[in-house]
Amino acid sequence: MSGINPHFIKIAVDELVKTQDSIIKKSVSEEVGNIIIQHALGAAAAGLGAAWIPGAGGTAALAASVGVIWSMYYRINKALGIKLSKTLLKSLASAVITNIAASAASVIGGTVTATALSFIPGVGNGAASVVMAGVDYAVVFASGLVYIKILTNLFKAGKNPEEMSADELKAAAKSAVKNEDMSKIVREAKKEYTNARKSGDVSGKETIDREE
Repeated sequence: MSGINPHFIKIAVDELVKTQDSIIKKSVSEEVGNIIIQHALGAAAAGLGAAWIPGAGGTAALAASVGVIWSMYYRINKALGIKLSKTLLKSLASAVITNIAASAASVIGGTVTATALSFIPGVGNGAASVVMAGVDYAVVFASGLVYIKILTNLFKAGKNPEEMSADELKAAAKSAVKNEDMSKIVREAKKEYTNARKSGDVSGKETIDREE
């Protein structure tokens, strides 16, 4: 998966597979992991460019991640055979990123740092772009993990996500975030991305074709 070790994702997807083994085949486990990593890398590459906007770059890049996240959710659902509307997924993606930002101080700290650095010409803009790339990767990665946790919790409770309202799914998202150490997940995801950039396993130019 592009030189990145998605250990959190693998563990989460394996747990999901166990809850619905007759429905969700184990063969999709790697596919779901790849979908999450690909979208996280695409968000990071977008963050590299958006953070060059003085003052507003960090906030703009983080907000743009919502579009990447719902697209990721849509493709995860397609792989798992789950049918949820794009409108509902957009609403859920916004709720998930809000909850993650509230739970992981490192996400907000990264955005503020990138925004401040972007005011400094040249070196400042470059530093801001590197900070936001890691933050965007981590946010989308964490959002993918949260979605897998949401589905796992719902299946364990005998609930069908296709029959739930937007508010019910948002409540499930809030609960999933609350039960995870999001600061740790975000911090380790940022570290993995940084190490992958340094080793050359990740170029920072990865792209994805988002759903519209």
